[in-house]
Amino acid sequence: MSRRGPMLSAAGGRDMVGLRSDELRKALEDAIQRKPSRLNDLLARHSGLPSPRPNLALAQAVGDALVEFPVRDVLALLAPWADDDSPTDSALVFLPVVAAWGYAALVRDPKSSAATKNECWSKLASIGADERAPVRLATGYALASFAARAQRSGEQSGGDQLVAAMASWTGLDGFPIEDREVRWGGLATALDAIAERGALTSIADRARLLEVVSAWIEDIADAPRAAERSEGRRRSLASISVAAAVFAKDIHGAADGAAWLEAECARARHPDLRRAFEASLERIEKKGIAERVVTLKKLDAALLASAKPPRDPTAERKGTRRRGQR
Repeated sequence: MSRRGPMLSAAGGRDMVGLRSDELRKALEDAIQRKPSRLNDLLARHSGLPSPRPNLALAQAVGDALVEFPVRDVLALLAPWADDDSPTDSALVFLPVVAAWGYAALVRDPKSSAATKNECWSKLASIGADERAPVRLATGYALASFAARAQRSGEQSGGDQLVAAMASWTGLDGFPIEDREVRWGGLATALDAIAERGALTSIADRARLLEVVSAWIEDIADAPRAAERSEGRRRSLASISVAAAVFAKDIHGAADGAAWLEAECARARHPDLRRAFEASLERIEKKGIAERVVTLKKLDAALLASAKPPRDPTAERKGTRRRGQR
């Protein structure tokens, strides 16, 4: 099997027979009957791992096939996959990847109850917070694919369902995920799906998206000092920084991404948040949004105005400069 290709290709980007294989389908039927060993072996063999290009087409095919079976049996199969802690250099790290696609398929399935969907969203947050990069990245692709495929006539779009799940994780709607690492890590993966993997195009209620990210920013700002060593926090700041630049460029109208970013810059007090927004402004400048020079200047001014004044305002430390000075 070829291992050439870009870093972590999107689902559907490979030619993989998936469940058109009689052997794989029979193994899936056995796994549903509590005999998963053969299926686990086949998934590992065809995973494309360890490599930069896991077989996301296979993960998607398995997820799609799972909705044919009773939900209780599917959840019993997915749980050990989601909890599998195989190292990154093992092909078995593909199991939580497949679990992410399986949970996304159950959320999309109209036969799933509200309780099942809530359980699946919680699991997706946990897998999205995984410390192994291939698992997190593949989960981001699963969420982006969900957002693109879940829209049905008369129903909430897939992207808006993803935002609703994020709102629940933060506590804006429903109950928050109490584990801070899982909450922040899951939100970071979901936001990456929105900002970097194209799910933004499927979101109708963008004002709600901005509200959710603002609540998450406040959660980070209000966290105790001990949380500053958190990997979930580091990932959150990186994801927010990238997404803020995307929002400023692509969200217009009643919900205005540039105005939202200006407000966040104006109230940013924590140095780490300020650095994240500094990076956002640099991305805006580099991405060719500089023609909106008035907007960029307003964002710069808002961030500068929110800085804590020096103890002696007349004496800036020698050798320092504000952003934009040459």
